[in-house]
Amino acid sequence: MGDMKGFLRTGCEPGERTECPAVPSIGRSDKMLLDDILQDIRALEEELRIYERQYGMASESFYESYLSGKEPLDETSVQDWTAWASACKVWLRRREQYRAAIQSH
Repeated sequence: MGDMKGFLRTGCEPGERTECPAVPSIGRSDKMLLDDILQDIRALEEELRIYERQYGMASESFYESYLSGKEPLDETSVQDWTAWASACKVWLRRREQYRAAIQSH
């Protein structure tokens, strides 16, 4: 999955804070924390690819449409669109967490 320049513009839904909070350490090493974040990013990217293949649309385009209020044409896709949007949102947050963790070292 590429850098998604437009996709990464805000990283959060309208009205939310645009900077992501610092990643708490909870007693684990920073290496483990970074590994956990990267593992989440990879899993989310795989989930996003599944939706992209299913709907024939890049996640960046989908998420921008979703945030602007576009709805699926067929009612059976509503759950998928909600899950896809959620995966996009979490992916953006994890990317920001990863960047913040890397910059703090």
